[in-house]
Amino acid sequence: MYQLGFDASWELDLFGKVRRSIEAADAQSRQAVESKNDLLVSLEAEIAQTYFQLRAAQVLRQMTATLISDQREVVELTSSRQMHGLGSEADVQSARAQLASLESRLPQYEQTIASSNHALAVLCGQTPETFDAATGTAGELPALPPMVPVGIPSTLARRRPDIRGAEEALHAATAQVGVSVASMFPQLSLTGSIGLRNTDTRYLFDWASKFYSAGPSISVPIFNGGALIASVRLSRTEAAAAALSYRSAVLNALQEVEDGLSSLREDALRRASLDTTVSADQRALDFNLDAYRHGLATYITVLTLQLQTVQARQQLAQASLTQIIDLIKLCKALGGGWQGSSRAPAL
Repeated sequence: MYQLGFDASWELDLFGKVRRSIEAADAQSRQAVESKNDLLVSLEAEIAQTYFQLRAAQVLRQMTATLISDQREVVELTSSRQMHGLGSEADVQSARAQLASLESRLPQYEQTIASSNHALAVLCGQTPETFDAATGTAGELPALPPMVPVGIPSTLARRRPDIRGAEEALHAATAQVGVSVASMFPQLSLTGSIGLRNTDTRYLFDWASKFYSAGPSISVPIFNGGALIASVRLSRTEAAAAALSYRSAVLNALQEVEDGLSSLREDALRRASLDTTVSADQRALDFNLDAYRHGLATYITVLTLQLQTVQARQQLAQASLTQIIDLIKLCKALGGGWQGSSRAPAL
């Protein structure tokens, strides 16, 4: 028997099973897109943090190099005073110890710069040595914007991709409830087939070899009612879990924003205090160093102020980096850092 034909069927969506299945599939597709956007936000935030860590290390290296140059002049001054009987050997050794201490910090900054360069290249999909020369040898930390467009909490839910992804997951879960409920009802389909059939291929394409059939078919779930009821209960439980996940995502987003705003506030206060401290320490050091040159102050006083100034400058640079990183975290919490979605305004 030789046969050649074509058949087709069309299910009448009387109870919305097909419509709800399509709705769930669309929601799952949009959830996958939002998951990609969420990963992109995290990636770009990590790139920004690594980049500014690199710049902070370059600032500290340049600052330390300047301090080393100044300290070498102090070593020459203490040596000259000791040779002319105006100072002691202890002052010279203390100055040299301070110089060695400053020089010992340079390798640490060089290591941080190298590792940040390597991490930045890997995050950008390049080999580790790609950015060794691209980022330069000197840098500075940028000034912070005067204000951050936080907006209102209702817009936050539209900007953050993880919240939109949780919303789409909830949408898909509720659509699956409709699918499971519709599966409890009969399914009606229209089927049809047409073709050619014969015992001899020479007569297969004759008009007498044709056959066709058309008509409805119905499927009634009689013997699996318990399974269908359990499926409905399961889908409703999954929808409830998706609702809780959505609520958790929103609350977590609000917490991250509030934490970010609080951190930026405290960072600004700490940086202002350190600015004042550095300025005061530097003025005091300049006055006492000049007094030491004229024999009106001891080197112990100068050395103490030097240590205070160096520590304050390093704390100020670290506070500036912390403030920038907290700003990056706040922008991430607000859903900024990526482009390409028409549903969320760019931050």
